[in-house]
Amino acid sequence: MTIPSRRENWVKLQRQDWLQDQVTNLRRPIWDRVTYAALQRVGEGGHARFEPGELSEAVRTVDRDGVVGTRPGDIGRDIAKAVANGGIGAGSTCRCLIVPSSVAQFGHGLPYEILCPHHKYAVAA
Repeated sequence: MTIPSRRENWVKLQRQDWLQDQVTNLRRPIWDRVTYAALQRVGEGGHARFEPGELSEAVRTVDRDGVVGTRPGDIGRDIAKAVANGGIGAGSTCRCLIVPSSVAQFGHGLPYEILCPHHKYAVAA
């Protein structure tokens, strides 16, 4: 049996319920949950946009003292881990996560390049 290359493997998800479960799954590391948040929110040109603090709130955890939340700076480190693991693309920030075209394909006649209002430059879709 020949296993297709990674670029040939893809799946279309009925995403909302299942992806939300992954985003809030406390057994997953936060960087992994960041990737699922990007997949749940992805839109035009492969960008997943968030309001200030929204991504941190979405992937919040409960610490040993029962405090819910994320420490300042943690979300940036988790985004970097998600990029390093290939789930989201370089240039991702807490306001806009980039889903690589190797992970998701987009239809409906979207242009190959769009202007991202958060990144302020044209990016490949």
